[in-house]
Amino acid sequence: MNFEEKAREWLEEIAGRGQEHYEPFWNVEKCGHSFVMMQKMSTTSRSTFLGVDTKWGKMTTGGEYCYFYLCEKLTLELLRECSEWISQMEQEDVDKSNDQHCFTFISLVLVTDGPVTKEMQKFIKRYKHITYYNEKKEEYGWSSGCLAVMDLSNGEMYSNVMGDSLQKRLQGENGKKKGLFRFFQ
Repeated sequence: MNFEEKAREWLEEIAGRGQEHYEPFWNVEKCGHSFVMMQKMSTTSRSTFLGVDTKWGKMTTGGEYCYFYLCEKLTLELLRECSEWISQMEQEDVDKSNDQHCFTFISLVLVTDGPVTKEMQKFIKRYKHITYYNEKKEEYGWSSGCLAVMDLSNGEMYSNVMGDSLQKRLQGENGKKKGLFRFFQ
């Protein structure tokens, strides 16, 4: 099975598994690039006071845009270039003028056929992108960038700190547990 077939199979599994919360869109153009898939999730809830849902609370909205990009042979230079797309996606996707906007995650998953070198893993882990909007400029909420790389050659996924929940979601229940407490689970 070649790389594109493996990637398509993995993406179809992801799209099928998360449909109750994440709506998949195939072959999406964004920031001048073609993404094989994009998943969108949005949520609306009422603010709570001390954990109690009140009728007087303000409605808030949040969500995630998760883009999947195929790059069979990933290099450190390409990884750096791709990580810059997140700020461009943020400008296009986030409705910061909505006073109900609470948060938006912009996620980028690069699907590759390995290897993901130690330098690339270090860059991924240290990647950080977070923006707090200024209400004085009539911008509301915050957004954060999640960066992940899926290596189809060995089934490993690497992500930045903000991408840990993304990584868990994409690996599903069969994902490998990491950390000290994996022995006790």
